[in-house]
Amino acid sequence: MGLGLIHNIPLLFGKKTVDKNIAKIQRKKTALITFQKILKKTFILYIIGIIWLLLLPSSIVHNTSKTQENALLAGQVNTYYSIPEVAAEIDYSEKLKNMTSYQQFIKDEMESFGLLSEIQNFSFNSSMGNMKIKGANVYGLFKSPRSDGSESLVLSAPWTCSKDECRC
Repeated sequence: MGLGLIHNIPLLFGKKTVDKNIAKIQRKKTALITFQKILKKTFILYIIGIIWLLLLPSSIVHNTSKTQENALLAGQVNTYYSIPEVAAEIDYSEKLKNMTSYQQFIKDEMESFGLLSEIQNFSFNSSMGNMKIKGANVYGLFKSPRSDGSESLVLSAPWTCSKDECRC
């Protein structure tokens, strides 16, 4: 009867048991082959990603794209002035020449955008030299129609100009 021969195994153990074991081994083998293929593709994509990250600061990739430091939406910023923008700049220059107070000018501009704006005057004594420093803050408030009023955004910028132009 030859107990060690492969062709006699179904006769000794039953055909169903052998078929289940073969099917189980084939499923494991198929799963292992599929996993190995996925692992190879994942590893290749991982290496491509690392190479891409290493290439980003190089001149090959970097010179073709330019991102400004202060740009909130990269790729959406124009680096050149258009004719309407130049006309608006000339208009603002004329308004600045005729202004009496830069605080009032900024307040009026904020109100023209629909913001609730106010001027906050302040003064304090300096700890160095006993100087009294006076100034004014201008702020604008925008109430979003869809929020509960607990969120806010503060933009802060100093008023700077050259010594010849400044009439503060």
